[in-house]
Formats: sequence, structure tokens, C-alpha cells
Amino acid sequence: MTTLVERVPPATQAGRVEISQVERPPRDWLPDSAVELCTELLRYLPDRLRHSLLCGRHAELLAGAVPVADRNLLVAAAYLHDIGYSAVVVQSGFHPLDGARFLRQLGAPPRLAALVAHHSEARMLARANGLLPALAEFRRERSLVSDALTYADMTAGPNGIRMSLEDRLADIACRHTNDGPRLRAARSSRVPNLLAAVERIRKELTPSPIPIDREALMSTSLVARESDSQPAALPARRGYATRTSPVGTVADRAAFGKQQRHTVGLADHGVVVAGPGRRSPIDLLEEQAVDRVPELVPIRYGRMLVSPFTCYRGAARVMAADLSVLPRTNLTVQLCGDAHLSNFGLYASPERRLMFDLNDFDETLPGPFEWDVKRLMASLVVAARENGIKSKDRRAMVAAATARYRTAMAAFAGMREIDIWYSSLDAVKVQRELAPKLDAKRQKKLQKVISQAQSRDSTQAQNKLTEVLPEGRRLLADPPLIVPVRDLADSAAELLHEEWFPSLIRQYRRSLPYVSRALLDRYHYVDMARKVVGVGSVGTRCWIVLMSGRNDDDPLLLQIKEAAPSVLSEFLGRSQHPNNGQRVVTGQQLMQATSDIFLGWQRTAGLDDVERDFYFRQLRDWKGSFDIGALRPEGLLYYGEQCAWCLARGHARSGDAIAISAYLGNSTRFDQAMAEFAENYADLNEADHGTLVAAAAAGTIKSHGGL
Repeated sequence: MTTLVERVPPATQAGRVEISQVERPPRDWLPDSAVELCTELLRYLPDRLRHSLLCGRHAELLAGAVPVADRNLLVAAAYLHDIGYSAVVVQSGFHPLDGARFLRQLGAPPRLAALVAHHSEARMLARANGLLPALAEFRRERSLVSDALTYADMTAGPNGIRMSLEDRLADIACRHTNDGPRLRAARSSRVPNLLAAVERIRKELTPSPIPIDREALMSTSLVARESDSQPAALPARRGYATRTSPVGTVADRAAFGKQQRHTVGLADHGVVVAGPGRRSPIDLLEEQAVDRVPELVPIRYGRMLVSPFTCYRGAARVMAADLSVLPRTNLTVQLCGDAHLSNFGLYASPERRLMFDLNDFDETLPGPFEWDVKRLMASLVVAARENGIKSKDRRAMVAAATARYRTAMAAFAGMREIDIWYSSLDAVKVQRELAPKLDAKRQKKLQKVISQAQSRDSTQAQNKLTEVLPEGRRLLADPPLIVPVRDLADSAAELLHEEWFPSLIRQYRRSLPYVSRALLDRYHYVDMARKVVGVGSVGTRCWIVLMSGRNDDDPLLLQIKEAAPSVLSEFLGRSQHPNNGQRVVTGQQLMQATSDIFLGWQRTAGLDDVERDFYFRQLRDWKGSFDIGALRPEGLLYYGEQCAWCLARGHARSGDAIAISAYLGNSTRFDQAMAEFAENYADLNEADHGTLVAAAAAGTIKSHGGL
């Protein structure tokens, strides 16, 4: 079977490229003209355009390694090397060949077309695709010019980010996990040649103007996948997850979105892959538990065993693995990463408005927008099943919630950027619209949720979580859920009180805005305790800290939560932020309408001398959540629609609303595909819950229920 590399649908029906589609054929083949042509052809592919522009700038840095007469040729080739991705240019689907043929038709110098045809060892990929005879139309050049072009390309990452060669190769690998065995072998076999080209340039330029990690490169390889239905075990965490920033005119951005339908059709989103090659959920969860507090892991399993919905809440990594084998769009946003129904809720804005929004960002990372939509819609079906809602009604519910996402995105696409940023949903509106959909008993319960949220602040938390001892007010012990430091080993408690916490606060303080630092400085440390939180987070290191202001009636309770790498990072690439606490905070501030003034982060070594990342926030700041299990069908439908609106707003703030809206269009195809996906994935989740129950019964995993 022949597999084409990075196939793009042809722009024309004929086998010949229509040169007339290029508005301004180049007047010469100098770098400035190459930049203009590159920008014109790749304007609908903003990430590819940024990569090409950075590649050209790298070539300018490397030009000193080649003869003076060849320097303009090198730079022009660098700017033009990826024009074969353009829909105007594509024919065979192999971008080096298509770009070279297009340049030849435009009358480009033969050497320029040939450099584009053979850039970065393209012949090895052409051989794997059966296109080597076609590539032979262009003479392969072996010179410092071709070496420098390889160097420039292999250090320019997606979205215009400079990368080491090691990271660049890993990034390419994680974006091509669906390649067949021949292509994987071809990508791996070209690594020594790429290294050799880089080494030849480095000998000409000392020191190198672009960083290269030679030892890391030699350890980078593409590992064959165990089965056709399982993605390759690639070093994806060495690549970077990036968001697509809006580029070009409104028409350009809309055209880019519509073009994505050729990559993933709207109906294709209904697919769920579940076969013998699917990794065991137990294995994925056990791997995740390795770095968690051992005595708390059974509590996590105990909470996941309660129902299919609690199992779903704790299985973000399992779902990320399942999504990673599916086709994905290039419409990237800041993902929540765990956008299920229970991760939406109430919290206070700094202006003391009660807001409704996403409120959990432990797994946030840039990625394809549809991953969050699928996570949300599948959770809607899982919850609806537990509420006894029939299949037909569940499908209608998901279709309606997806339509709410789609129409909200269309509305955001028509707004000014600053108006998108200021859009929000407050609890008053939610209460006013949700109450008529509830019976009298549930209306009272809704009012109670709102009222309780507004009373949940540091004073309420102090009254509930502290006691007065001879030495003063201290945090209550409720083991194993809350363990004060005084109940740890004496040496550990002393270290935490006298050394660790002051250092922790100093580092955290630096991550805050100046005004928040000024407020924090008015409080002093009183006590701290380890606390168990959530479902999926159980076992991660989490502390609550009691601080006091002017007197005992002026408390501030902070939560310090461990920030491990996102479960998405092994499939989408690692975060660009060096600190995972910073990743969480930045993702939250990007997606939420407004955020906690004490959000911050830091890295510190714990009692085991292992450095870990943490983020800080207020423990309770009008936080509240709705009882999903108490919602009738119309109430759950409304709730799902509001969650979908909030998700669309977060994606519109961080991604390209125009492109996403153009991709989704006005039809219900995406809505119906999500309804199909959500039902199928809920089936898979129920099977996973059954597997977990059986593993606990057999003693394969240890669980501790009732906590």
C-alpha cells in the first residue's frame, strides 16, 4: 500500500498548476521576492508560514558558510522550501516535489527548484512513497548550500519557534504518528545524513549561530509501533505543543479553516478506535501513579470505582491516549485538557461577581480544539446515562450542546478581539435561566448552591478547617484526607515550618503581579497541612496553608498543588513553559473570563529532595458546583449548553475563532458526529469502569472507598 507524505487535496482538477492563481509572480529570485512569494502562497497556513519565515532568517545567519555567490540562492530556497503545502501548488501531495515543479513553471533558476525538491533529505521520503523517479526530474545537489538549507530547516520549529535539532525531529515524529512502517523507517534513516549536513556547516561556522545538541540527536529515533491501531512510542515530550495564532485577513483565516475539512472531515469526528491495540486503562493509570504519594493512590482508585462518571473524571490520560490515534485538525487552541462537566463551576471574580466558567486546568496545553469538545460531550452522555436519560434524548442533548459551541464560536468570530476577551457568564444569568427548567425542590437546591458558594471564603474555610490549640489557631487533622505538618515526623515538620515554607513563599511571590504581592505581604504564615483533592488529582502533592492578616478574624487560606506535566504532553508535545505550575496558571488566565488574584507558581525540592512544580491559588473563593446527578433532562441540557458556551469562549480567546467557525460551518454535521462519538466513547468508558472494578476485586489494584 502506498502512503503519501502529508497529503493535501489538489487545488486544481488538472495535473498542471495554474500559475495565474499567483497574484504577483516574482520579478527576480532574490530573498525579498522569495519572502513575498512565500507569504502569498502560505497565507492560509499560518504555522507553515511562520516556520518558513524563521527558516529564511536562519539561512541568513548561516550564509557565511557558503560561497558569496550562493548566499542569495540559499536564503531564497529557505523561504520557499515549503511552498508545496499551498493548495495553489499541491499536486502529488509530496510537498518538496510539488514546490519544485511550481518554481520551475514560474521560471525559477534550476538550482533553486532543485534545492527545494531535495531539501532535508527528501529523497528518502520520496523513495518510501514511490516518488523517487519523479523527484529525479531535479538534480540533487550536494554542497554547503544544501547542507545549510538542511540546518536552517531542521532548527526552525512550527509556529516560528527556534528549536534544537533534537526537538525538531521529535516534533516531526509526534506529528506523524499515523505514518506506515516504510515512512517511519525512512524518517529514521535520514537522521545520520541530517546530522552529517549539520556537522559540515558547523565546521564552517564556529561557534554555530544556531544551537544544536549532537548527543541528544544521536539518541533520537523513531520506534515502530506495536500494532497498526496503536501510535508509535515516540519521544513526543521533546517536541513543543503550540497554539495557532490568528494570521492574515478575515477571508484568509476563514479559508484556512475551511481547508481543514480536507484534513479531517466534519463527519470523521464521530469515530472511536477501540481494538486489541488499545492500551489497557489499568496500565495507563498505574504508570501515572508512579510519582504520586503511595498511600493516597488507593483513595484515587476508590473514588474512580464509585460510578462510570467518577471513573471518567479520573481517566483524562486514558482518553488522551484514545484521542491521539484519531485524525486531528490543525486548529489549535489552549486546551483545558480535562473539560468534563464537573470541571465547570462557580467562583468569584476579583470584583466579587459570582462567575460560571471552567475551573480546572491541571492538564491545560495547546492542542486541537476538538479534543476539549469531545471530552465535554462524552462526559455529558456519561452523566445522562447515570441520570436515566434515554439514548434518543442523550443524542439530542449532545447535538444541542455541540450546536451551542458551534453557534457561540460563530458569534465570537464576528466580534472584535477585545469584546471576545471581555465576554463572560455570571451565576445570576445561569440561575435565572436554569430555574424554570427545574421543579420546586430543585429550584431551592439551586438557590442553596448559589448562596453557599457566596459564603465559601477564607473565613468560612477557617471556621470549618481549623481549631484553637494552646499554641493558637491551627488546621484540623482529618487523616488521611487532611494531615497537618505537626502530625508528620518531627524533623519533617520542623523543616517544613522553618525552612521549606518561607522559601516556597519567596519563590511564589515573584510570580505574582506587583499589586498581588503587596496584598500577600500583609499576611503571615500560621500553619499548613497536606490535603487530598479531586478524583484524578488524588495522590499528587497538595497542601493547604493558613495565613493571618491583622488578627485572627482576617484569614487567608491558600492551596498549593503539585503541577505534573499535562497528560496531553506525551501525545501533543511538551509545554513551552519551563515550569508546569506556570503552564497551569497561564492556561487558566488564557481561558477563564477572570482569574484568582493569587494565582502563581514555583518550583521547589520536597522532603525527598526531588524538585517538583507547584501552583498556588485561594482554597475557597466563592467556589461552588452543581449537582449533576440531580438535574432533570432539560436542566442537564441547559447546563451542557452553558458549559459548551464557556468552552467556546476559552477557545476563541486563545485560538482563531474565525478559522474554527469556518471549519464548523452552519450545518449540523459536526453536531451529529459529536453525538455519535459521545455515545461510543461512553460505551468504552463503561467497559473501562468494569475493568477497574474487576482489577480491584482481583487485588490487581488496591482501592480505599468511602473517602
